[in-house]
Amino acid sequence: MKSQRLGIRGWGLGIMLGLGSLVIFNAAISAEDLSGNSTEPTLTITVRVLDYGQVPQWILANAEKEAASILRAAGIESVWLDCPTRPVAKQSDSACARPFSPADPVLRILSESMAGRMHFHDNTMGYAALEEKGGRGYGFVAGIFYAKVESVAEETRTLRCHVLSHAMAHEIGHLLLGTLKHSNTGLMGACWRPEEMRLARRGELQFSAREATLLRAEVRARASAESFLEEGRRPN
Repeated sequence: MKSQRLGIRGWGLGIMLGLGSLVIFNAAISAEDLSGNSTEPTLTITVRVLDYGQVPQWILANAEKEAASILRAAGIESVWLDCPTRPVAKQSDSACARPFSPADPVLRILSESMAGRMHFHDNTMGYAALEEKGGRGYGFVAGIFYAKVESVAEETRTLRCHVLSHAMAHEIGHLLLGTLKHSNTGLMGACWRPEEMRLARRGELQFSAREATLLRAEVRARASAESFLEEGRRPN
């Protein structure tokens, strides 16, 4: 299992999102994707959020709404489920208890004590866990350290919901793309500089056009794989 780390190394140097190991990514991209003229049906993922950091409800709700907007701009709709962090009786009928799809990420917002037990570097704000399957990277679980979100928000004079939402979108990007590689700039950049933070405050820090194309291709591929598996499970 490999993990990407998202952190900060002082405002003067910009927000550092870490240099993770590269996992091979080989999603098929059609000419239609590259032209941007695709009329494909709506691509939808379900994001399960486990809030161990006790984030204020209004901050979490706004962060999820903004992260959903970032994904929508990339051509992906998202359903967000705030799931219980402890076992709940009679949960079998709840949305959180339903089986996972290959395209459904899990975001764990961790408390300061949980972050300490994981022995990440003090500057780390989040991580995405990936594993290789058949030469490709697959990821389902990411974590965000809420105490670091708060400190970054204070240091950069940015609302906590803005920092949290972009950290969410960044980690979901790693999970769906199946790679720990960063871009040079932008949402998936290894370093969030003052310019990125200004864009984040305006709601304009987005996936690049190429990243959006890759995200759609990967979600479409995983949805097709799930459909194939469902066909195999049906009785003859």
